[in-house]
Amino acid sequence: MTTDSAQTGTTPPALAPRARSPIPGGLLVAVAGAVLLTVTNALVNFGAYSRATTTADVITSMGEHQGLYEVTIAVGLVSVVLLVPGIWAVGAVLAVRTPVLAGIGAWLGATGYLLSTVLSLESAAALGVARAVLEDGADPAAYVAGVDQYAPVAMIGVYTLFGLGGLFGFVVLGVAVLRQAGSRGPLPRWAGWALILSAPVRMGGLIFGVAAGPPLASLLITAALLAILLAARRPAVSR
Repeated sequence: MTTDSAQTGTTPPALAPRARSPIPGGLLVAVAGAVLLTVTNALVNFGAYSRATTTADVITSMGEHQGLYEVTIAVGLVSVVLLVPGIWAVGAVLAVRTPVLAGIGAWLGATGYLLSTVLSLESAAALGVARAVLEDGADPAAYVAGVDQYAPVAMIGVYTLFGLGGLFGFVVLGVAVLRQAGSRGPLPRWAGWALILSAPVRMGGLIFGVAAGPPLASLLITAALLAILLAARRPAVSR
């Protein structure tokens, strides 16, 4: 018994987003989310955020640059809205050959970035405090003390899970890409390494205070996801 591909003399592509991604245009959504994540990281690390070292500084900075913070919060939220389903779409496509790695990576990454919404919500709350200070002369001391000294365990847990998921999710997806790269599949090997290296690049930037670290890490993710998108859209190859 012959298959349709054998009858037509073609080999179906190893990655077929329309057939395997549960989200229409899911890979494109992932790339768009990664682009906006890069923009968000750049706004945070090179904008007014970069000059605020304490919670009190953040409140002051927000009062002085309200428009910039509004844009940063909005772009960050949209990036998450796109990234979470996009990561699942990437995982679904990679799962054709590496189901376990793709499933674990997508679960970690999507969960991590879903929890990252707490950053945007916290920033939105801080922006409200900044406006109250600027317009009504409110005292931000209680808010600052609450954030710096009385943060609940649940909030600390959310930050931890976001960090671990966001970092290691892409590392695992990178390993999945390497398992089907080069002669073993249509994906470029550099895409897998880009996903893996995004974690130490991001952490190195945060630990050593290198502003370019997080945006560069997100740029590596963007490039890798774009490579997966292009490979998935590659037409069937004739025998």
